Amino acid sequence: MFRTQSATSIARRAVHHTKQTSVSAAQPTLARCFRQPTRRFGTTSRCGEDRPSFKGQLYESTQQRLIRERAEQARYARAQHDTTPGIRAFAMTVVLISASLGCYYLGSLKPASIPTTSTSPLAATRPPRHDTSPSNLQAAWADLVEIVGKENVSTANHDVDAHAGSEWSSYAYKENEKPFLIVYPSTTEEVSRIMKICHDRLIPVTPYSGGTSLEGHVTSTRGGICVDFRLMGKILALHKDDLDVVVQPAVGWEDLNEELAKQGLFFPPDPGPGAEIGGMIGTGCSGTNAYRYGTMREWVVSLTVVLADGTIIKTRQRPRKSSAGYDLTKLFIGSEGTLGLITEATLKVTVKPKSESVAVASFPTIHNAAQCVAKIVAEGIPLAGIEILDDVQMKCINASQSTSRTWKESPTLFLKFTGTPLGIKEQISLVKDLAVSTKSQSFEFARNEEEKLELWSARKEALWSIMAIKRNPDDRVWTTDVAVPISRLPDIIEQTKEDIVKHGLLAGICGHVGDGNFHAILLYNKAERETVEGVIHRMVKRAVEMEGTVTGEHGVGLIKRDYLPHELGESTVDAMRRLKQAFDPLSLLNADKVVRIEPPSPGEKDIDPTSFPEYSNLKVGLVPSVDSQCPYGGPAEVTRHCMDFVCWLRDKLSPLLPPDFRNLLLTRIEIINQAMQDILPADEMRPEDVIAIFKLECDKDPRIWDLPSVDICTVPHCLGTLLSDLDHISSSRRSEGLVRCRLNLILFNCLAAEERYRNAVAAHASIVAPDFEILPGQTSPTLPSSCYSIGPEIVRLSVETAFSNEVEYNRRARLLYGTADFALWYGSVEEMSTNMVVVAVSGETTARQGEGRCLALMSIVHSRRKEDGRKNATVYGVCSDGVEFYFLRIDNDSKYSRIGTGLDWNWGKSSDIVSHIRNIIRLALEVTPTPTPTRP
Repeated sequence: MFRTQSATSIARRAVHHTKQTSVSAAQPTLARCFRQPTRRFGTTSRCGEDRPSFKGQLYESTQQRLIRERAEQARYARAQHDTTPGIRAFAMTVVLISASLGCYYLGSLKPASIPTTSTSPLAATRPPRHDTSPSNLQAAWADLVEIVGKENVSTANHDVDAHAGSEWSSYAYKENEKPFLIVYPSTTEEVSRIMKICHDRLIPVTPYSGGTSLEGHVTSTRGGICVDFRLMGKILALHKDDLDVVVQPAVGWEDLNEELAKQGLFFPPDPGPGAEIGGMIGTGCSGTNAYRYGTMREWVVSLTVVLADGTIIKTRQRPRKSSAGYDLTKLFIGSEGTLGLITEATLKVTVKPKSESVAVASFPTIHNAAQCVAKIVAEGIPLAGIEILDDVQMKCINASQSTSRTWKESPTLFLKFTGTPLGIKEQISLVKDLAVSTKSQSFEFARNEEEKLELWSARKEALWSIMAIKRNPDDRVWTTDVAVPISRLPDIIEQTKEDIVKHGLLAGICGHVGDGNFHAILLYNKAERETVEGVIHRMVKRAVEMEGTVTGEHGVGLIKRDYLPHELGESTVDAMRRLKQAFDPLSLLNADKVVRIEPPSPGEKDIDPTSFPEYSNLKVGLVPSVDSQCPYGGPAEVTRHCMDFVCWLRDKLSPLLPPDFRNLLLTRIEIINQAMQDILPADEMRPEDVIAIFKLECDKDPRIWDLPSVDICTVPHCLGTLLSDLDHISSSRRSEGLVRCRLNLILFNCLAAEERYRNAVAAHASIVAPDFEILPGQTSPTLPSSCYSIGPEIVRLSVETAFSNEVEYNRRARLLYGTADFALWYGSVEEMSTNMVVVAVSGETTARQGEGRCLALMSIVHSRRKEDGRKNATVYGVCSDGVEFYFLRIDNDSKYSRIGTGLDWNWGKSSDIVSHIRNIIRLALEVTPTPTPTRP
């Protein structure tokens, strides 16, 4: 019974298990995963016959994977076959370009290399990368609103136009030279935060103070934003005992003096009405008080400045003197907002004079007025100011009725006196006597405060009186200034007035005659714009020729920027550019002012360097100057190459000459060599020793002769100057230029001596010695006058001029070859003798540019020779920039031709240069209709 039940029970469980297995097979996989495994009792191999084994499953999975991979490869092959080769090449190109751009971007993230030069030439300057896109500027607007508030950020058209320029500015801004917005900060910290935003977003910034500048300082040439400091017009502190005051940049000098007057003090610099301290410091201005009190530079103690990246610095503490490090205060004065934004200034003040008066004296001419000023200065009378207004300016003041009286319309001096009442009375008496002695037509002085203001009002109304007499609403005013040595002021004023009258312009002239600074105020319309530009250009040119400056107090801005290299030299301007890059590497602050930050764009009007013929930054003579195009590295290299020059001259110049004549030349050259090696210092050379070596001939052979005594009598005198220049060559580029000119003179005089020797020997087998003595124990043979024709006086004067002090003032070398001699010439073409047949010009930017100028000179000589009835009027010329030479000829029929091609001047090709020059001398000798024999 038990066994039967047990079997039945087992059967039931087996059936039940079978049912559960079928049910579980139909259940979801996740349920099966969490279900307890079913027990199997007494199972055999038959239970799994309907399922594949593990190996079978693995094999099946591998086969399926291989089948899928083969299908994928077949599909890729069909796609590749369907794709054309052009599409594949295009795709490959896109990939390569993308990879290249990625590599370039990653490379641009690498830090820039550290500059190794002390200057930054314009050609090597990278253009700034500003971001003035609308989206970037609009995002900056939102950032600025958070800093200063919406009410202090303006994008209104009338505000933008007002900050782009002014009616009295000489610069006519273009439509794209406007700021996007105007921001008005009120603290130094706000200015710093503004600059940090602009620095991060690469937005250019233009500072704006009183807006009275005249040379385009406030024009936003790169767009961006304008920072107007009108909310920063507070006097922060007055230290009466220390005589200094701390102010913000928007404080006007007139308002400051009103407050100081309450304390018995005053601030002397007094530029035009409306000027504010920030702009006054930026331009380094002065005013009518500059004659006695100096310019703005003398009245600034320290500055608080925000740099281009938002950094705040203070240049000094308040002591009147300090030797603590670099004087950054003076560096920022006159920087015109290009190095940093001035937010506070500590200024000196002085005690207000107990009494003050003015006087007015009229004269028949500018020269009479200048003579009066010269006598006042010579007498040492301590006037506070000496101003001059010309007759045209006085007429404009009367016509505009800008003052309460009618003035005498002639050149007028305005004189300011300060001190005690008794001292002023004495000064007025002395000045009146001096004015009478220089033919003054009237002399009037103020007897009270009302008369003082009335008399001085004409000087302060000069600009506004010109603007008040506009002929039509479109007329504009161009106001500019230059400064020259006081003794040259009458000359430049008269020459400028003549130029203005010649071109039919209306212009007044006024100036601070006490310090050689004068202003020209020209009224013009659009049609006269280019004429006015020409007048201003020539005025600036005259100022530099007279050792003056292109701007006395107005600053450089945009108008005078391209004149700086002509006054200071390109290297000096390059050094300024390096300073700009050090303080403002992104060129965000007042871009394009003072110095260029990138080369002029095609079509942009620039100053033509060839229009400054009388001073081309020492690029004169035939030995190249030390600049970026010259292979020499500096003054030491110049000296070394000068030594190479004389060594070459000693070895190569005259190898075919007779021994005695060659020894004579070599002896003279050796003296130069020794002097350059400091073997024979200049102060140990007696003049007679130099003369004996450089002037007198060798007395061993009476046939040997050299330059006639009347011709080159100044060469020995000049060697001492040459040696002196070499001693100072490291500190003055001007001396360096003189050395080059004087070395050229020695070179070509040796060439001329050799050429004349050859011709003289060819013409005469024996040369008779003269019967006169030049120096004790020394005689010099000479040629009969009938066989040697030369202009000795011309040569002598030209050499004297070349080695006189005038070389420092008139730096254009003109080389003239005579019938049998050579000289450096610093004079006008009209002074040339008609027997000069070869003309050479150097100093142009390139030799090809100088070709036209050279041809003009040659044409003058050519026409003169034809007028003199010369059968052969052929003229030969050389034009050079110190690097290349071009040889020219104008024949009898006035036909022009170029002889040969340009040659590079370097020490390896000196023999070629000398050969060409000797050929020109030979040609000149051959075409000259004189008894001078030609070479066989």
